[in-house]
Amino acid sequence: APDPDLDQQRNRVVAAAALKQAKALADQRNLAGAKTLLNETIASIEGSVSAQSNFSKALVMDLRTSLGSLQSQNAYRSHGQKFMSSKEQTHDSQRSNFVDSQDYYQGGSKAKIREKSKALTHGAVPPPPPILFTSFQGAVPPP
Repeated sequence: APDPDLDQQRNRVVAAAALKQAKALADQRNLAGAKTLLNETIASIEGSVSAQSNFSKALVMDLRTSLGSLQSQNAYRSHGQKFMSSKEQTHDSQRSNFVDSQDYYQGGSKAKIREKSKALTHGAVPPPPPILFTSFQGAVPPP
């Protein structure tokens, strides 16, 4: 059986390619072709070795969201086109354009910085710096 981690990466590449092709089809006003391609890709990922992994489920969720934006040319133009382009780039380059509840593409250095920041602030948001109010005479220190 294929390695589940390797299979997840295969699913990522397949999803990115499908999003790119589906977007090209939709740009040519072939929504039916784009829907067929996304449905076939979803079936392929759901039938893969790593189908039950959170990562593969997230890929399927992105594909289903894209599919939902292909209900009409207007829906595609107003939302789907941007969403599909963003997700295709995200999965193609293994980077995240949006902060999701599951940060799949957070690399080691980003994770270390995030953890260091949490440790320094004990998980709390640091207070903003004091604001200096100015008058005609100059800066007035905060109370």
